[in-house]
Amino acid sequence: AVGAAAAVDVAAVAGAATCHRCPASFACAAGAKTRCGDGTYTFGAFSACQPCFAGWSCVAGVATPCGASEFVLADGTCSPCGRGFRCSRGVAYRCPPGRYAPLAGGTDCLPCLPGTFAAGAGAW
Repeated sequence: AVGAAAAVDVAAVAGAATCHRCPASFACAAGAKTRCGDGTYTFGAFSACQPCFAGWSCVAGVATPCGASEFVLADGTCSPCGRGFRCSRGVAYRCPPGRYAPLAGGTDCLPCLPGTFAAGAGAW
């Protein structure tokens, strides 16, 4: 579940000789180390998991930017941009009327050739 976190072990047990820096993908509060859930992340030394950045994939607490021709799916993973769309910074945009994207994975919509048209958005 997005934002869900489950306790996995204890970072600083009472009587332990050493406390350790909280690792990336985990939040550490009150001596407990908890893995961040999907849709959240940490880069380490955080007391709480943070919401994922727009245009990034955050799965199991690991934040990864989507590629130039990818967008973020509802499950938080990156996916190639589809035909009829252009992608920018992890977001998919439909091609506007008069432009088209014939192939998946594009970062731009092409203008219609002379003598052709695309009346609706998302043409391919």
